[in-house]
Amino acid sequence: MTEEQYNINRSYELAVRNLNSKAWEIMLPSEKIGDLQAIENKNAMDHGRIACEVRAEPMEQGAWGYQQGNEIVVNSNELNNPNFMEHVDTLYHEGSHARDWQATFIPEVRSEYTTEQLQAVNSPIPDPDIDPNGYWNHPPEVAAREAGARGVEKTLSDQEQIAQVDRANHTLINQILETYDYIALEPTDTPVTEPAQAQTPDVETTVEATSKVGTFSEVGQSEDMSAGVELSDGEDQGKGSGY
Repeated sequence: MTEEQYNINRSYELAVRNLNSKAWEIMLPSEKIGDLQAIENKNAMDHGRIACEVRAEPMEQGAWGYQQGNEIVVNSNELNNPNFMEHVDTLYHEGSHARDWQATFIPEVRSEYTTEQLQAVNSPIPDPDIDPNGYWNHPPEVAAREAGARGVEKTLSDQEQIAQVDRANHTLINQILETYDYIALEPTDTPVTEPAQAQTPDVETTVEATSKVGTFSEVGQSEDMSAGVELSDGEDQGKGSGY
């Protein structure tokens, strides 16, 4: 594991520890965005694409976020919503759209797609206001919903595994203030190579309301954003997509 991979994995684990009601209630919006960024960095690394920048902006009620180029934008009005796993679903959903977008101009990402998948990615995206069924059944949108569901399932599984390792380590060293200076999850063995710089095409944006690139561009993780609360037991080419 490289130092970059270690830092991404550790930041991800700190973020997953904070996905509990006690932590989410007291965290600042900037800390929440930092943790969502850590989850996006890990997802991007595991799926061999460049990480998106995660940011927040006000949106209408019922919208959770959208993808625009290499950005994933979440609804700042929902950052205090106790249903924080919706943000995780959004990250993985929009991350799937970001991967589709990168496949249109990054050879390393495109190589992971079948010919049929590339045709679907490049096919026209139905307007959700005019053809909601067509939009809902558009193959990249179906794949994104599946990615969101898998992401939530993975996060919950990782939470439990991290909690088990934390309990074992806490008992072993009898440490009052936990620093979590270890990797609790089995690291993903992902090769690291240096990709060529690609030109970014023009990007448009749409918003939907609802209820292996070698190197992993680690975004926004110069500082740990963990609130330090322990877990309890327990489209057109380049077109943005909303969730």
